[in-house]
Amino acid sequence: MKIKFLALLLLSSLGTFAQQIEWMSLSEALEAQKKEPKKIIMDVYTKWCGPCKLLDKNTFANKDLARYVTEHFYAVKFDAESGRNVSFKGNTYTNPTYVEGLNYIFNNTI
Repeated sequence: MKIKFLALLLLSSLGTFAQQIEWMSLSEALEAQKKEPKKIIMDVYTKWCGPCKLLDKNTFANKDLARYVTEHFYAVKFDAESGRNVSFKGNTYTNPTYVEGLNYIFNNTI
């Protein structure tokens, strides 16, 4: 009886795990497109953004949405304040006004 219960618990947790969006970087998504073309959906977020956290908790955690997004798109998460350059189709995009550490100062003075 215990073995059946543990097996059922394990199988149900695997099903839940499989219902998560498979996030990747933009470069990983572009490489994946070469093998299997899909559109790219990008979630641009910041660490301090309340609505971004709600999207993660309520929307992106929805198993039906996660299944649909994973099936039809390459899902990319991008931290808008990472300071990283983005290269796409031969162009490089930067955020010239980004100052490392300024976000920390701003968030701790409010």
